[in-house]
Amino acid sequence: MTNFKDAIDTYSTGSSIEDFLSEEGLLAEVEATAIKKVLAYQFEQAMKNANISEAEMAKRMQVNQASVDVLTN
Repeated sequence: MTNFKDAIDTYSTGSSIEDFLSEEGLLAEVEATAIKKVLAYQFEQAMKNANISEAEMAKRMQVNQASVDVLTN
């Protein structure tokens, strides 16, 4: 029976996920999505830490609540 390390060594090609995504033309899209998710998380955490609801944040930003919802999703 082959152990896990041997299986990884056998099937690993040595390229990184970045190389794969770049070859497939997906790297920029995946990076943009990751950045958006991080920013949304940070925005939500800032609201949570300040104890501010989406409605209150929208009021402070002078936008409608749907705009704040878009930022957090």
